[in-house]
Amino acid sequence: MSVPWASSRRKAGLLMSRKDDIKRVIAALKKVPPAHLELIDLINETVKPDGELDYVKLGNMSDRVNLAEVQTASYIKGTRSATQALLTIPPFAKGVK
Repeated sequence: MSVPWASSRRKAGLLMSRKDDIKRVIAALKKVPPAHLELIDLINETVKPDGELDYVKLGNMSDRVNLAEVQTASYIKGTRSATQALLTIPPFAKGVK
């Protein structure tokens, strides 16, 4: 079965096997940090009954806020890296192994 992107990728030396692609996906996903973010906990703990954030309470938690910022930035970086790796893998046609 011919796949439209295959010939141009083959000419460029970029065509990889499905097994290699799966290995790249797994490697990319391993770079994504765990999804439990301190930022979510902080927001849940500092929302007032009216739905607004309690900035005074957040101001008194500066160490946790700083940790949440670093952790969230790391998560974004890891997610972006995994997304970019996934975007380089062409879709498989139905029945391609």
